Amino acid sequence: MFNKCENCQTELEYTPEELAVFRRHSVPESKLCADCAHQRRLSFRNEWNLYKRDCDLCKKSIVTLYRPGTDLVVYCPDCFWGDRWNPLDFGQEIDFERPFFEQFAELSRKVPLLSSTVINSSNSEYNSFCVDSRNVYRSARIGDSEDVFYSYLVLHTERAMDCYNVSGSQDMYECLDCFNSNHCYFSQLCRNSSNLRFCYDMIGCHDCFGSVGLRNVRYYFFNEKCSKEQYEEKLKQYSFASQKNLAALYQQFYRNFVVKLPIRNDVIINSEACSGNYIQESKDVHYSFDVEKTDTGRDSWGVEYSKDVYRCDFVYYAENCYENISNSKSHNIVLSFCALNGCYDLTYCMLAFNNSHDSFGCLSLKHNQYCILNKQYSEKEYKDLVEKLVNHMKKTGEWGQFFPPALSLFAYNETPSQEYFPLSRAEVAHFGAAWKEDDQKEYLPQTYLVPDFVDEVEDDILSAILACSDCSKNYRLIERELDFYRSNQISVPTKCPYCRHLDRLKLRNPKKLWSRYGKYPVF
Repeated sequence: MFNKCENCQTELEYTPEELAVFRRHSVPESKLCADCAHQRRLSFRNEWNLYKRDCDLCKKSIVTLYRPGTDLVVYCPDCFWGDRWNPLDFGQEIDFERPFFEQFAELSRKVPLLSSTVINSSNSEYNSFCVDSRNVYRSARIGDSEDVFYSYLVLHTERAMDCYNVSGSQDMYECLDCFNSNHCYFSQLCRNSSNLRFCYDMIGCHDCFGSVGLRNVRYYFFNEKCSKEQYEEKLKQYSFASQKNLAALYQQFYRNFVVKLPIRNDVIINSEACSGNYIQESKDVHYSFDVEKTDTGRDSWGVEYSKDVYRCDFVYYAENCYENISNSKSHNIVLSFCALNGCYDLTYCMLAFNNSHDSFGCLSLKHNQYCILNKQYSEKEYKDLVEKLVNHMKKTGEWGQFFPPALSLFAYNETPSQEYFPLSRAEVAHFGAAWKEDDQKEYLPQTYLVPDFVDEVEDDILSAILACSDCSKNYRLIERELDFYRSNQISVPTKCPYCRHLDRLKLRNPKKLWSRYGKYPVF
């Protein structure tokens, strides 16, 4: 057993349940602590950065997750799913005299990549990790949803804008961790509710403003009961149409009201034997965050409708997975990145699609089986070679550890690792990952001064270049977005979509657990 994390030198202590997971997947104990393992996996995923480049097959201009100027081969969806190429055409023999990761790195620079991870979705090309949805724009982690804009982790929802972790809802704006709700704005941790404005931790509530911790009530204003007439009259005093007024409301609600009231030590709802935060309707899930309807898991982030997941991130309808990231409707996925749409029994694979299975060390598979380094074998040949390759990787010290950061298809500061584990350029070099320099073309001068009141915003803003008030990066408004602000009398944001996403992250608890005593400790 490794006594210390090879990255941060934290002491490693594994429970009997964790050791059983290692044995079940026939892997050694991880050399990394849970946080450092998250950091490594997250460095393989780009969620927010989109670029324009030409498809390397048909040469048309496309929107893609892969920045121009890299040595990657990128195909548009039509070319990728078409019959003009075959991922097995790039197969290579295993060289048992060289490390496996070195051979995989060579393969990753030859095999074409799908321009973006948008699967079974329509009118949704400007996104990442979007499945079975329609009319989605500049969002990430969207599933079975419609009309979603500038949002993150939205499932089974219609009409959501600037939201984070919303499920089973309709007509939501600037909401976080809300479920089975509708017509809610600027609200957080609300369930089975409707018509909420600036509310926090509300369940079964309707027509409330500026309220916290209420259950099954209606017509409350800053936690005080009102008649319907009183409520509607008070509501008129608060306007969202001005940027200055809206900023003052945030200050009044979060800094002067929410912090003065007792809050929950964690958000674990309708769950059994769970530890972590933001967990609902789950069982036996430990030290995990953002988990919904999952049975048995540990050290995982962003898991929905899954079972038996250990050290996994961002899995949706998955089962029996270990050390994998970005998995949708696939199972038995081990030490892999991005298995989508019915894949199973994959090890050390990246970007596998459409029922690909029983493969090892492959990239961009499309309904393939019994492949190693994208080379096809018979079932018997495959099993014999996998056994030999695993023994080879044990000798090189590679077996059972996730891909090293150098094999990521993205720069570190393009990935969620920079959000949760921020590093300087020098630290990223020590970590072993690439770094993306700022593109000065993305920092052009603003051509339109956004008025304070939404009624003063003219249509010219749709063709204007805007500069984020936080990061100075350029962004644009789209017509449907402007229509929403006008019809709901909400001021036009002066921050880019990504900085708005970071603001929402700041309103959530970090993915950490602490031990502490309350005011009245129990001995």
